[in-house]
Amino acid sequence: MRGALARVLARLDVKEILAQISERIEEYGEDIEPLSAELLRAFHRITPKEGLVTWEEVPRMLKVFIDTKGGAKAFPFPFLEEALGFPVDIFRRDVTVVMGRTGRGKTTLSINVAKVFVESGYNVCYISTEMSEDAVVTKLISAVTDVEWRYLYGRDFNHAIASEALAKFTAFQEKCKGKMFIYHKARCTVSDIAAAVASTKGMYGGVDLVVVDYIQQVESGVRRQEDTRAYELAQIVGELADISAYNNCAVMVVSQVNSQGEVKDARAIEERAGLAVRLGMLSEKAFIDEVKKELRIQDKLLPKEVYEFIRAQYKRVLDVEVKKNRYGVFDPQHKYLRFDGSRCKVLGAWTDYERENWLKEVEALLRGTQVTGKAEYEPSEDALEDEEFMDF
Repeated sequence: MRGALARVLARLDVKEILAQISERIEEYGEDIEPLSAELLRAFHRITPKEGLVTWEEVPRMLKVFIDTKGGAKAFPFPFLEEALGFPVDIFRRDVTVVMGRTGRGKTTLSINVAKVFVESGYNVCYISTEMSEDAVVTKLISAVTDVEWRYLYGRDFNHAIASEALAKFTAFQEKCKGKMFIYHKARCTVSDIAAAVASTKGMYGGVDLVVVDYIQQVESGVRRQEDTRAYELAQIVGELADISAYNNCAVMVVSQVNSQGEVKDARAIEERAGLAVRLGMLSEKAFIDEVKKELRIQDKLLPKEVYEFIRAQYKRVLDVEVKKNRYGVFDPQHKYLRFDGSRCKVLGAWTDYERENWLKEVEALLRGTQVTGKAEYEPSEDALEDEEFMDF
């Protein structure tokens, strides 16, 4: 509540009010009613500097869009447009949500998006409620340098490889015009997020993207005993939208989903967002069924070698589905991003051309595989439901 009040007061000309108080206090003495009336009129004359658009200002705002070609208001979502084939933008003064089950690549995607923003000259505030700052830094360096993160952190730490990665990352930093501020706090509040954003602005002169990973670990700070968690999450998303508007930046929220693919605790997260992206919602069985349909072998069991070949590819793609888009464009088909889990790096879109060539490899493997009844392999439904992406 204090954070919200501070943001409101920051937009008001409080000095004018205080000046009027000091001028009038001696004149009115103990008679406070006329003073109250004067102060009330002063408050009515003061309007917020942001969030208010008069009729006369509408053409001026459009002229700003024309002069800047609209570029100042939105950023292309890295990697997604090539995969999906239509515009996917992260808007300033708006909330973008990336959803998915545990291990589906949400953090990998958000770190890679932050890397692209910094590389493009924008400032990023990355707030992690789950991973420590050491883990975030390690994954960021891994994404930038193409070094497996396990050699940078933990029992497989390799001094020579880490030193080489340090040199590569330092060179990357020198080329980047943007900066990144990393903040970790478990069960943080919206006020903590606002403070981290303010620190980023103070150190680097501005902030363009705020990443919150992940929202289920964020608390409102004003929750009443009778409020449900769903209601509190709705408040949190609204407060993050306020932070986005006040700082003229984009906010990307990472959200967990349950086994049914629904956002945990509140639909408000998806409903309030300008852009909602889901990752990894296609199961391994559905992926294999899709491949079998492409090859017109739906009614056949797969040889084990072929199944393992398809399964290996499944573990190297992130299934992407845009559930909501400001442009009003929806594509019912599943599209894929390729990634390298060991390096925490998104490699780009899995294009139709690459997909077709890979399907030809599967077809050739099918033709060259000698199949007996015992060699045919189809995993059970239970086994497939238990399968998870590599948890990175």
